[in-house]
Amino acid sequence: MRVLVALIVALVATSARADAPAPPEAPPPAEGAPLHEDKEFGPVILIEAIDSTGNTATQTEIIRRALPIQPGDILHASDRRLREVRFKVLALGYFRDVTLAMHKGDARGQVVIEVHVVERGTFVLNRLWFGTNPLTPYWVGTDVGDRNLLGLGIALAGGFIY
Repeated sequence: MRVLVALIVALVATSARADAPAPPEAPPPAEGAPLHEDKEFGPVILIEAIDSTGNTATQTEIIRRALPIQPGDILHASDRRLREVRFKVLALGYFRDVTLAMHKGDARGQVVIEVHVVERGTFVLNRLWFGTNPLTPYWVGTDVGDRNLLGLGIALAGGFIY
């Protein structure tokens, strides 16, 4: 008897749900439709300033020249130029690590970009030579250089033989 009552209640409940109007469905998103004409998304931000920290030997101007963004640029938070900043500065060859951080600016929608770098040694030993010949019993030579002379981004190298 209880089974029969439970079966009748279940049938009545499903028929009541079938009579109720279905909620309107949202239209499906178009396949491959871009989120923006530049295929970027996220909030629009204004770069108020760019600060570089961690550079003790390398001049700040060298870092700023390598950046694909400048203060005053207006872009989306997902802009590819923001993703490329780290790699552009690493490509200089003067830094072991580069990290990027965004801080709040003075007004809504403005950000301060902080580029933190960890410098590496740029003094290099290119070659060593050892040998003998009929004129001198032993000779030694070396080729050394600096890839970031005095933090100016100038490479200077020289070789010596004794």
